Amino acid sequence: MRVEIDLVKDWIAFLSRTLAEAGHPIAGDLLVEQVPIRFYGLQHPQPEAERLADEAMKRLQLLQQTILDNLNSVIVPDLRARTGYDGDELLFRWVYQDGEHIVEEKSQYRIPLQ
Repeated sequence: MRVEIDLVKDWIAFLSRTLAEAGHPIAGDLLVEQVPIRFYGLQHPQPEAERLADEAMKRLQLLQQTILDNLNSVIVPDLRARTGYDGDELLFRWVYQDGEHIVEEKSQYRIPLQ
């Protein structure tokens, strides 16, 4: 089975779009790791923005590892039972749609994070 998942990348892309839409576009030379700090820095002092960014990235990395660790024993059986998808390619994405979710694009399987 082929699995594609990079929740941090998806989240950072969302933050970049959100910042741009709010009138704070990301400069081309800004490192990807700095995007969350810039995002949180709009509402918090620098040390707290750095802490929040670090916590959020670690949380997403843990969620991603949890999905990968439980893929064959929990995720795939539940995905197949709920959606009927029987393919061998899974494309997981972090999305924000009325709250945080992880969506598998081929089957539309959704994991709410609230």
